[in-house]
Amino acid sequence: SDIGIDGYIELCRESEGGKRTGTNFIIQVQSKGTDKPWAHEDATGFVFKVDLSDLKHWLAGNQPVILVVSRPASSEAYW
Repeated sequence: SDIGIDGYIELCRESEGGKRTGTNFIIQVQSKGTDKPWAHEDATGFVFKVDLSDLKHWLAGNQPVILVVSRPASSEAYW
């Protein structure tokens, strides 16, 4: 089954001396991968329709969610 958030990104900023410092600002990441064409895909692009239950889950949280759709076999990823 495919449930839950797949990862988290902490935003960083550059501090003195060129070092990066964590900000504790978090963005969640949901990944959806396939090796097949998407249902609404043609030569000029695609539309990825999300399940309503996934959308409700992402919107119910207190942090933003980035959706990444990918085709690992061809090294494609879109967000």
